[in-house]
Amino acid sequence: MKIVVVTIGSRGDVQAYSNLCQGLQEAGHDVVLATNPTLCSLVDSHGVVSVPVGPAVDMGAEGARLMAASFDNMWLGMIRVMRLGARLVEEAYPDVMKVCESADLVITSDTGSGMAEAEKLGLP
Repeated sequence: MKIVVVTIGSRGDVQAYSNLCQGLQEAGHDVVLATNPTLCSLVDSHGVVSVPVGPAVDMGAEGARLMAASFDNMWLGMIRVMRLGARLVEEAYPDVMKVCESADLVITSDTGSGMAEAEKLGLP
């Protein structure tokens, strides 16, 4: 089965999904992890095929910068980080759609990237 795993987030997200992909590969599946271009080398270092989707943004560094620039207001910082995440998911849509076209199954993360694409393609 060809499985596409989509996660657009920080290293913490991508590391966990890389491990999931390793398990799926060991079970005999053809797996691709679609993620932010800045994290593809991390995915590849775990023996998992990566596909860059969306703009190259270091979500961890950018999220930390947004939080620091939010006047010590956690809520304001979280809103800014969530806006960034939503923008990255939106900008990655064409790339994610392209990689999902050849999939049998799409696994998404908490960002929801891949959900609309799978639904549009009629994929579980």
